[in-house]
Amino acid sequence: MHSMQKKNKYVLHLFLAFFLVISFFGTSISTKAANDVTPPTLESLKVSHSNVTSGNQVQIQAKVTDDLSGVDYVAITYNAPTGNGSKYTRLYYNESTGLYEGSFTIGEYDAMGIWNIGYIYFYDKLQNSYAYYHNLNSQQKYDSYEYKDLSEYAITVSGNVSDDQAPKLNSLTVTPKEVSKGDTVLISANITDNLSGVDYVAITYNAPTGNGSKYTRLYYNESTGLYEGSFTIGEYDAMGIWNIGYIYFYDKLQNSYAYYHNSNSQQKYDNYEYKNLSDFSFNVKESDSEPPVTKMTTNSNSREWNLSDVQVELNAVDNSTGVAKTEYRINYGDWQEYTAPFKVTLEGQNKVEFRSIDTAGNKETIKSEIVKIDKTSPVTTHSDIPTNWTKKDVSATLSTTDENSGVAKTEYRINNGEWTEYNGSFNSFIEGMNTVDYRSVDNAGNVEAYKSFEVDIDKTVPQTTLSPVKDEWYNSDVTLTLESSDNLSGVARTEYRVNNGDWQAYNGTISISDEGINKVEFRSIDNAGNVEKTKSVEIKIDKTAPTLNVSFDQSVLTDRNHQLVPIKVLVDAKDTLSGVALFELVSVVSNQMDNGKGDGNTSQDIQGAEIGTSDTNFSVRVERSGSGDRVYTVTYKATDNAGNTVTTSQDIVVKQNNSNN
Repeated sequence: MHSMQKKNKYVLHLFLAFFLVISFFGTSISTKAANDVTPPTLESLKVSHSNVTSGNQVQIQAKVTDDLSGVDYVAITYNAPTGNGSKYTRLYYNESTGLYEGSFTIGEYDAMGIWNIGYIYFYDKLQNSYAYYHNLNSQQKYDSYEYKDLSEYAITVSGNVSDDQAPKLNSLTVTPKEVSKGDTVLISANITDNLSGVDYVAITYNAPTGNGSKYTRLYYNESTGLYEGSFTIGEYDAMGIWNIGYIYFYDKLQNSYAYYHNSNSQQKYDNYEYKNLSDFSFNVKESDSEPPVTKMTTNSNSREWNLSDVQVELNAVDNSTGVAKTEYRINYGDWQEYTAPFKVTLEGQNKVEFRSIDTAGNKETIKSEIVKIDKTSPVTTHSDIPTNWTKKDVSATLSTTDENSGVAKTEYRINNGEWTEYNGSFNSFIEGMNTVDYRSVDNAGNVEAYKSFEVDIDKTVPQTTLSPVKDEWYNSDVTLTLESSDNLSGVARTEYRVNNGDWQAYNGTISISDEGINKVEFRSIDNAGNVEKTKSVEIKIDKTAPTLNVSFDQSVLTDRNHQLVPIKVLVDAKDTLSGVALFELVSVVSNQMDNGKGDGNTSQDIQGAEIGTSDTNFSVRVERSGSGDRVYTVTYKATDNAGNTVTTSQDIVVKQNNSNN
């Protein structure tokens, strides 16, 4: 009972724990409904004053944002430096500033010193929550909260009259000391407090049998200046000495103190002590004989778990004056008079208490038995499993709860195989689609309807093939096609890149138009994330004809009386891409007839020219017909390895001189 001095802090922690639970389960549920699984974000926090005194108001502003459903709740607490007392403030949205704002006032007796943030807590409209707790020594971070040094937002209270002392018990009076059934016991206490004032006083008396007690709240009586209360001795209250269990009191700042009765110990602690309080006991006089004896029977084995309601029958015997009545209660409810067998229907461990009173008023000591009922099957859940295809091994774990009898066993099967008892995580999954069924059985025999989940595993990379490509030079654009396959999760995408450029999604064809040697890389990724090893091919494109220059060792000849003159041809063929495959002599022709007027009646004026070969040596006759120059036109063609060609012609001129024709 001495821990009641911290009830405010306990309530706040309980409140926060409640919302943390709500945020956890609320997030899980609403994720499926709205895809909002992210809690709000605290972007900034501002406290108006760092040094305050009694009557000052502390303004708090927080910028809290949420990406989807919107912020629903923001709250902050400050804890007193003494450990007693705190300030809780709800922050509300101010449209004009766009901030969440709130305030609290420093009271007259608030403790002096540094007040640190206890926590700042917020959640959105789908209960996704987050909290920061002040801790100088820990920076631990969890899913929905973290510990952090929040000292920069502390406030220092000074100039107050700090109240850190509990009230003082000056005197206690209990009258009368001898009582019987129906008598009233009066209690008065002189309790004072040095500053904030007494807020609460309570006392308990314990029955001599150890069963039963009297709790009494003491209220201030202005006419006497005392805290007073009373209780009445009931018909069935035990005879004998009733001693104080405790007397407990605290002031308006929760500074508390308690005395506990103990005749053998005088130990003293910060806010409570053990003391012999026998001087304040009272005696309930005995006037009766032996009480009755009651036995309880059921229609089942009450020590085992039952799948259905249990019927209870009570039988009481009194050997002298007889049984006046038998009564019972279930789970500390109201006492009811027993008239006929009754049923226990509530699931769980039900405490059935019973007793009888004889006609002389002797009350039997309360007896009890536990009736266990469990009508509800256990609930089994599985660990987070990838919802899509995965390329990794998967370990599945099962977690089972049963609020009543407890779990007897959990079992699972994979792909309609044999049921296997669960003894820890399992990962015996094959590549492909695996269906896992699972269920649990509790100790009462309730069998859960089996549930299922899928584990889809694909560790094999997809395969991509390229349309046939020749290992040779092309003289035009080249179109490529890719084909990919994956026997398990399926192909997610196929992609390619050219000459180490950016990867691009393949959408039907790939067109290569750049001249030169183009490196085309390609691969596929399946829906499990398996990435195929990159493959590549070289596409060689040369759309440019080679260059061809032709010259002769003699290009201008003078008429030499019809002689054949050997000609040496210099052929310069070049190609910067695919290279020159060949050059060939296409033709050697003359602009004059082979045997014309005035040419000496010779024939075969062009000799040794092997047309269609790379011949560079031939002879032409040095003669003319008529008065004009004779022109021999020589034509060569060059072809590169891509099939591009170029043709070039050059002339050999036979000029007139003064010799005879």
